[in-house]
Amino acid sequence: MALVQNGEEPAWLVIVQRKRKIRHAALQPYLHQTAGIHDDAIIAINGIEELAERIAIAEFTAQDVVSAYVRKAALAHHKVGSLPTHT
Repeated sequence: MALVQNGEEPAWLVIVQRKRKIRHAALQPYLHQTAGIHDDAIIAINGIEELAERIAIAEFTAQDVVSAYVRKAALAHHKVGSLPTHT
């Protein structure tokens, strides 16, 4: 079945293409960031209590933690970005 009918793409396809373009643009800054020096250590923490303790003793900042997880999520999303987009 052709996606283009009468020279026009269906509205749902136009929406999906627009969302993919927006998603791609939103991910780009995070895909090109250099990993923080603590990223691996932060991601390896297995419990919120340990993470909170390490923030409390200033081993990591909250910004370090959020940045590490945002970078990890952006990379994961980029790898599986071909999965369906829900509207």
